[in-house]
Amino acid sequence: MNKKLFRLLIIALIAFGLSFEVSGQKLEKYYTHRTQEGGDLYFLYPNTDFKNSDDHSEFAFDITYRPGTDSTFFNFTYLTPQPAQADSILLSAGDNRAAGHAQKLYVDFKKKRWVHRYSADIDYQELAAVLGSTEPPTITIFTAEKPLTFVVKRGTWKKYHAALEKIFYIISENAEAESR
Repeated sequence: MNKKLFRLLIIALIAFGLSFEVSGQKLEKYYTHRTQEGGDLYFLYPNTDFKNSDDHSEFAFDITYRPGTDSTFFNFTYLTPQPAQADSILLSAGDNRAAGHAQKLYVDFKKKRWVHRYSADIDYQELAAVLGSTEPPTITIFTAEKPLTFVVKRGTWKKYHAALEKIFYIISENAEAESR
Protein backbone atom coordinates (compact mmCIF):
# COMPACT_ATOMS: atom_id res chain seq x y z
CA MET A 1 0.00 0.00 0.00
CA ASN A 2 2.82 2.41 0.80
CA LYS A 3 4.42 1.84 -2.62
CA LYS A 4 1.13 2.56 -4.37
CA LEU A 5 0.60 5.75 -2.35
CA PHE A 6 4.20 6.79 -3.00
CA ARG A 7 3.77 6.30 -6.79
CA LEU A 8 0.55 8.31 -6.79
CA LEU A 9 2.30 11.09 -4.86
CA ILE A 10 5.20 11.15 -7.36
CA ILE A 11 2.81 11.20 -10.33
CA ALA A 12 0.80 14.03 -8.74
CA LEU A 13 3.96 16.07 -8.09
CA ILE A 14 5.17 15.59 -11.67
CA ALA A 15 1.76 16.54 -13.09
CA PHE A 16 1.63 19.56 -10.77
CA GLY A 17 5.08 20.72 -11.92
CA LEU A 18 4.25 20.24 -15.59
CA SER A 19 1.05 22.23 -15.25
CA PHE A 20 3.07 25.29 -14.18
CA GLU A 21 5.44 24.94 -17.12
CA VAL A 22 2.61 24.55 -19.61
CA SER A 23 0.58 27.46 -18.25
CA GLY A 24 3.57 29.76 -17.77
CA GLN A 25 4.39 32.41 -20.32
CA LYS A 26 7.46 31.96 -22.45
CA LEU A 27 9.05 35.39 -22.20
CA GLU A 28 11.59 34.60 -24.92
CA LYS A 29 8.71 35.14 -27.38
CA TYR A 30 8.56 38.77 -26.25
CA TYR A 31 12.12 39.96 -25.66
CA THR A 32 15.82 39.22 -25.59
CA HIS A 33 18.50 40.39 -23.19
CA ARG A 34 22.18 40.72 -24.03
CA THR A 35 25.06 41.62 -21.78
CA GLN A 36 27.58 43.75 -23.62
CA GLU A 37 30.41 46.11 -22.95
CA GLY A 38 28.89 49.19 -21.43
CA GLY A 39 25.89 47.39 -19.92
CA ASP A 40 22.90 45.24 -20.64
CA LEU A 41 20.74 45.68 -23.71
CA TYR A 42 17.05 44.73 -23.88
CA PHE A 43 15.15 44.32 -27.11
CA LEU A 44 11.37 43.83 -27.06
CA TYR A 45 10.30 42.03 -30.21
CA PRO A 46 7.79 43.65 -32.57
CA ASN A 47 4.20 43.89 -31.45
CA THR A 48 1.75 43.95 -34.36
CA ASP A 49 -1.52 44.02 -32.40
CA PHE A 50 -2.49 47.66 -32.99
CA LYS A 51 -4.95 48.68 -35.72
CA ASN A 52 -6.68 51.84 -36.94
CA SER A 53 -10.40 51.18 -37.34
CA ASP A 54 -10.97 54.21 -39.61
CA ASP A 55 -8.84 53.14 -42.56
CA HIS A 56 -7.72 49.67 -41.41
CA SER A 57 -4.10 50.77 -41.29
CA GLU A 58 -1.70 48.67 -39.25
CA PHE A 59 0.91 49.56 -36.65
CA ALA A 60 3.88 47.64 -35.22
CA PHE A 61 6.55 48.64 -32.73
CA ASP A 62 9.70 47.30 -31.13
CA ILE A 63 11.73 48.71 -28.26
CA THR A 64 15.45 48.82 -27.53
CA TYR A 65 16.55 49.89 -24.07
CA ARG A 66 19.86 50.10 -22.22
CA PRO A 67 19.49 50.60 -18.45
CA GLY A 68 21.27 53.63 -17.12
CA THR A 69 19.93 55.81 -19.92
CA ASP A 70 16.79 57.90 -19.70
CA SER A 71 15.31 57.01 -23.06
CA THR A 72 14.36 54.07 -25.18
CA PHE A 73 14.51 53.62 -28.92
CA PHE A 74 10.85 53.16 -29.77
CA ASN A 75 10.90 52.01 -33.40
CA PHE A 76 7.59 51.79 -35.22
CA THR A 77 6.12 50.97 -38.58
CA TYR A 78 2.68 51.85 -39.84
CA LEU A 79 1.02 50.86 -43.09
CA THR A 80 -1.53 53.22 -44.62
CA PRO A 81 -3.47 53.49 -47.89
CA GLN A 82 -2.11 57.04 -48.43
CA PRO A 83 1.32 58.48 -47.56
CA ALA A 84 1.28 60.04 -44.09
CA GLN A 85 4.58 61.48 -42.86
CA ALA A 86 4.85 61.37 -39.06
CA ASP A 87 5.85 64.34 -36.95
CA SER A 88 5.53 62.83 -33.48
CA ILE A 89 4.03 59.93 -31.55
CA LEU A 90 1.95 59.79 -28.37
CA LEU A 91 1.23 56.70 -26.30
CA SER A 92 -1.46 57.01 -23.67
CA ALA A 93 -3.17 54.72 -21.18
CA GLY A 94 -5.32 56.09 -18.39
CA ASP A 95 -3.49 59.12 -16.95
CA ASN A 96 -0.10 57.98 -18.30
CA ARG A 97 1.49 59.60 -21.35
CA ALA A 98 4.72 59.04 -23.29
CA ALA A 99 5.67 61.02 -26.37
CA GLY A 100 8.54 61.59 -28.76
CA HIS A 101 9.54 63.31 -31.96
CA ALA A 102 9.37 60.90 -34.93
CA GLN A 103 12.58 60.47 -36.92
CA LYS A 104 12.04 58.93 -40.35
CA LEU A 105 14.05 55.81 -41.15
CA TYR A 106 12.39 55.10 -44.52
CA VAL A 107 9.16 55.16 -46.52
CA ASP A 108 8.27 52.46 -49.04
CA PHE A 109 5.29 51.21 -51.01
CA LYS A 110 4.35 47.52 -50.90
CA LYS A 111 1.17 45.66 -51.78
CA LYS A 112 -0.97 48.79 -52.26
CA ARG A 113 0.09 50.21 -48.86
CA TRP A 114 2.55 52.89 -47.79
CA VAL A 115 5.08 51.53 -45.31
CA HIS A 116 6.41 54.18 -42.92
CA ARG A 117 9.30 53.27 -40.60
CA TYR A 118 10.24 55.72 -37.83
CA SER A 119 12.08 55.86 -34.53
CA ALA A 120 11.47 58.02 -31.47
CA ASP A 121 13.45 58.55 -28.28
CA ILE A 122 10.90 58.12 -25.50
CA ASP A 123 11.57 58.48 -21.78
CA TYR A 124 11.85 54.98 -20.28
CA GLN A 125 9.87 55.72 -17.10
CA GLU A 126 7.01 57.30 -19.06
CA LEU A 127 6.96 54.43 -21.57
CA ALA A 128 7.05 51.82 -18.81
CA ALA A 129 4.13 53.58 -17.07
CA VAL A 130 2.02 53.54 -20.26
CA LEU A 131 2.88 49.97 -21.22
CA GLY A 132 2.66 48.85 -17.60
CA SER A 133 -0.93 50.04 -17.39
CA THR A 134 -3.67 47.43 -17.32
CA GLU A 135 -5.66 49.76 -19.60
CA PRO A 136 -4.91 49.05 -23.27
CA PRO A 137 -2.87 51.96 -24.61
CA THR A 138 -3.80 54.15 -27.53
CA ILE A 139 -1.04 55.12 -29.95
CA THR A 140 -1.42 58.31 -31.94
CA ILE A 141 0.81 59.28 -34.84
CA PHE A 142 0.63 62.99 -35.60
CA THR A 143 0.90 63.71 -39.32
CA ALA A 144 0.41 66.91 -41.36
CA GLU A 145 -2.90 65.58 -42.68
CA LYS A 146 -4.55 64.20 -39.52
CA PRO A 147 -3.70 62.16 -36.44
CA LEU A 148 -3.72 58.39 -36.92
CA THR A 149 -4.96 56.51 -33.87
CA PHE A 150 -4.15 52.86 -33.28
CA VAL A 151 -5.81 50.68 -30.66
CA VAL A 152 -5.50 47.13 -29.41
CA LYS A 153 -8.22 44.73 -28.25
CA ARG A 154 -8.53 44.45 -24.47
CA GLY A 155 -8.06 40.65 -24.42
CA THR A 156 -4.99 40.84 -26.65
CA TRP A 157 -3.51 43.58 -24.47
CA LYS A 158 -4.14 41.59 -21.28
CA LYS A 159 -1.88 38.77 -22.49
CA TYR A 160 0.87 41.13 -23.75
CA HIS A 161 0.64 43.22 -20.58
CA ALA A 162 1.26 40.15 -18.40
CA ALA A 163 4.52 39.53 -20.28
CA LEU A 164 5.52 43.21 -20.10
CA GLU A 165 5.07 43.27 -16.32
CA LYS A 166 7.58 40.47 -16.00
CA ILE A 167 10.01 42.04 -18.47
CA PHE A 168 9.93 45.46 -16.76
CA TYR A 169 10.49 43.72 -13.41
CA ILE A 170 13.50 41.86 -14.81
CA ILE A 171 14.92 45.09 -16.23
CA SER A 172 14.52 46.98 -12.95
CA GLU A 173 16.00 44.16 -10.86
CA ASN A 174 18.98 43.71 -13.18
CA ALA A 175 19.59 47.48 -13.35
CA GLU A 176 19.51 47.66 -9.57
CA ALA A 177 21.97 44.78 -9.25
CA GLU A 178 24.24 46.38 -11.87
CA SER A 179 24.33 49.68 -9.99
CA ARG A 180 25.60 48.04 -6.79
